Amino acid sequence: MNENYLNRISDALKKLFDRHRIVFWYDEGATMYDIFQSLDLEGVSKLELDGNAFSLKYNMVVANPDSRFIVYSRFAVPDNEANWLLDLQLAGGMFYADLSSLYAGECHIPMELRSEIVDGHEAFFKVAENRLALAEKLTGSEKKQAIEWCMLLIACRCDGTLDDLLFALFDEEKKGKSTLYKRIVSYKLEDTLWNKLSDKFRYNRERGVKNLIIVLFQADLQRYFGSAELAGDALLFMSKWKDSSRHSETFTYWSHELEQDLNIASVLMQHPVESILKIDTYACVNWIVATALQSHILNNTIAVDTAEKWIAMRQQLLFFNEAEHTLLALLEACRMLDEVRKCDFSVTSAAGAFQTYYKQWFLIDQHYRHYFQQVAQAENASMLGLITEQIQNVYSNSYLLVLNNNWQSLVDRLDCWQISGITPQTSFYNSYVKPYIEQKKRIFVVISDALRYESMVELDGMIAGLNMFSTSMCTPMLGMIPSYTQLGMAALLPHQMLSYENDNDMVFADGISTQGTDQRTKVLQSAYKESIALTAETFLSMSSKDAREFFKDFNVIYIYSNVIDKAGDNKTSEGTVFAATQDELNHIVRMVKHIGNCNGSNMLITADHGYLYQNEQLEESDFADFKPMGEVFKVNRRFVIGNNLVEGKAVKTWRSEQLGLKPGVMLQTAKSISRIKVQGAGSRFVHGGSSLQEVVVPVLEVNRSRKTDISQVGIDVIGGASRITSNQHTVSFYQTEPMSEKVKARSLRMGFYDDKGGLISDLVTLVFDSMATESVLREKKHTFTFKSSVSRLNGKEVELRLEELISGSDQYKLYKMASYRMSILFSAEF
Repeated sequence: MNENYLNRISDALKKLFDRHRIVFWYDEGATMYDIFQSLDLEGVSKLELDGNAFSLKYNMVVANPDSRFIVYSRFAVPDNEANWLLDLQLAGGMFYADLSSLYAGECHIPMELRSEIVDGHEAFFKVAENRLALAEKLTGSEKKQAIEWCMLLIACRCDGTLDDLLFALFDEEKKGKSTLYKRIVSYKLEDTLWNKLSDKFRYNRERGVKNLIIVLFQADLQRYFGSAELAGDALLFMSKWKDSSRHSETFTYWSHELEQDLNIASVLMQHPVESILKIDTYACVNWIVATALQSHILNNTIAVDTAEKWIAMRQQLLFFNEAEHTLLALLEACRMLDEVRKCDFSVTSAAGAFQTYYKQWFLIDQHYRHYFQQVAQAENASMLGLITEQIQNVYSNSYLLVLNNNWQSLVDRLDCWQISGITPQTSFYNSYVKPYIEQKKRIFVVISDALRYESMVELDGMIAGLNMFSTSMCTPMLGMIPSYTQLGMAALLPHQMLSYENDNDMVFADGISTQGTDQRTKVLQSAYKESIALTAETFLSMSSKDAREFFKDFNVIYIYSNVIDKAGDNKTSEGTVFAATQDELNHIVRMVKHIGNCNGSNMLITADHGYLYQNEQLEESDFADFKPMGEVFKVNRRFVIGNNLVEGKAVKTWRSEQLGLKPGVMLQTAKSISRIKVQGAGSRFVHGGSSLQEVVVPVLEVNRSRKTDISQVGIDVIGGASRITSNQHTVSFYQTEPMSEKVKARSLRMGFYDDKGGLISDLVTLVFDSMATESVLREKKHTFTFKSSVSRLNGKEVELRLEELISGSDQYKLYKMASYRMSILFSAEF
């Protein structure tokens, strides 16, 4: 015998003595007697059994009851009837010196199983790393099935669950490898794997990792149509796989692969769209929904609320991000077209038209902007081609042109630029800023160049949703015409009279130039000394501490931001004006927060003018048949400034005093939405005229409090004390209040747990974000599927736990809990 073999026997015996005081070694034929003689185990006495059973028993039981003994016999194990040491043998350990027995002893495998386990999986036990891992898992009391399951997990380097083992196999299959499965086969553990899958999932198809993946995906899809080939535990596995942040990449890979291999799109297209909306097994569902929406929109056969429900349903599911912008573009198209169809653009008075615009018509401009914002990011822009043509045609010809032609007919009748009941832009300082001065309150005025009314409405919602900020959308002002930056900015400053002084478009306030922040500061300080004007960039570059110190000497702070107009007024970038609008909204939100951090409590947000924008190349007919003539100081796509100007049918000619300006200048504004031909200038983004989009100037009041005012919607479980009688149970959840700017949505992870905290159902995340005022519309339902093992809980209480994610972490906290009683009698129901 070599030394290595002797050491292995010694190690095996030491492990036996860790659990037994007396160890028996029957060595028929005495082939291992020399090894026995050579053994030197600390604290263990060696005894030989050879017709001396009674004396040995006395020695071990009476004389030395606490000592450890190894009892060696040259003979075979005697029959129980003739074995006078049977009681000690049963209570003690048995040692076998053959290799398989040594492996069994090393791994705590009962000797009666060594032939089936060790000999049956010889390749597994030849690897020392496997034996070491198995020894750490087993206690010596496990049955064959449990031991082989542990071996299977070790072979795949997994911990504990079938789910983890499958994740490992599926991930390897994704990489085009089969190392783990080949190892399972070489260890003769494949029966263990497939028997487990048969038992848990009811999988009895052809063996193979990819075959299993295919059947799992097929079953997951089948459940949406009322039946599934596999057991509930298989569907729970699929649900867990989808939700796993660690393994979702593998799920996505196989979903896309099988979607193509199995031609899933053509299969699902045979079903009504409404029946597949909840399917999250394959990404192609999004594109089937998108195709259906496209057809419905082109043919005007879908209601907006139906389209919104479709998108809302898809929004909470896996793969939505792969078609998000395309679907949202379609939704915005549906909304815009619906608004146009239901609006009457006839007008009878300037005041009525102005009011209807800011109460209703502005939504069309907003949806138009949102549509093209989504198109710019669309995953499948070609799908939107026909929709874009329709949107452009309807927006330009059925809305923008019709509305502003009608509006122009009213403008043409005006003798001066004012509308009864509407605050003129020139009154901004006295109407909005001066009251804060009189109350000795500091006021921050944020002026965004070319921020349209429709964009301010969106900004209102963004700021109102901030903690400790409240907003009030004021009645918009009538913007100056020509509606361009110099004049609009000047109108927002304190003044008695605005004027043109130098035969150009520069505007003066009471004789002071309004060009640039230094000059605007002079104008502000001429009315109230503790005033200052600065750019948004300067303001945002200050730390909160520095800004607080800086503003100690000022109570009126004008802050100017120029993101939208800067992009739109450049011919090369005018096509990005909608993206620039979104950037500006975020920019202003950042300023509002910074003002709050500087202890600013009162804010006004407004604009110098709006704009017209058509996201298409304009036709020759969109340009006015007009050439400015006379003493021309300034020509723009939408206006002319000069003296002795020659009138034309395409423009309305004004004297400066008719526009509230110092007499002595003539001005012309292009009618409706037409453009004046100007060499080299952009034509899609224009302003300077009198269209509603240009002259409805928004004003938003913002206040910051010192008290938190943000909350989340509450969620109740309806019927929480009911009984669960089958493997599927539907639970209703009620959102206690509508979502709003100050009441945020709540996302909850839900699942059923047993009394030991073990998950016994699928785990689902529901988002409660309904804005419906009718309570019945704020109810959601989910049908939970239970594991097959829950029948063991019959008659016991289980818990439905609602948990929410702890901000900034991947951990969850308990939100609410409801108790249910299990009344499932037979696991066969699964």
